[in-house]
Amino acid sequence: MVHLLWKLVRKTMSASIIPFIPYNPLRIALYKLLGYKIGRQVFIGMMTYLDDTFPELITIEDYVRISYRVIFATHGRFPTRKTYSSPIILKKGCYIGTGAIILSGVTVGESAIVGAGAVVTRNVERATVVAGNPARPIPSSTENLRKSIFRT
Repeated sequence: MVHLLWKLVRKTMSASIIPFIPYNPLRIALYKLLGYKIGRQVFIGMMTYLDDTFPELITIEDYVRISYRVIFATHGRFPTRKTYSSPIILKKGCYIGTGAIILSGVTVGESAIVGAGAVVTRNVERATVVAGNPARPIPSSTENLRKSIFRT
């Protein structure tokens, strides 16, 4: 009974209350309280939905910026079974654009950029810019980004 009640509280908090709190530090604190792994200096935009089925499967490292209305889905075919769910990992310093959808099992690399409205179904390499549905690398932007960040 307690487990069922906690699931109801977690669902209500992560879907109906936290996304509408206008103060980012409070949003982050409440997400952490629910079991999401969130690093330092992270910004999560309002109306972003972090899948509440298995919050421990979402890891957001330091200095990540998540824009407005992004969706993270960690569960797969059977949403109540953890064996069918895969983690989502956002590496240090990446940026997720408005309205993007990040699906189960995806790792977004360090300093990568996910364009607005992109649907990310595969891993994104470090310092890569992806956009579209499904998200694909944008070659010229990717090279310029790598040169400016990593001096390669």
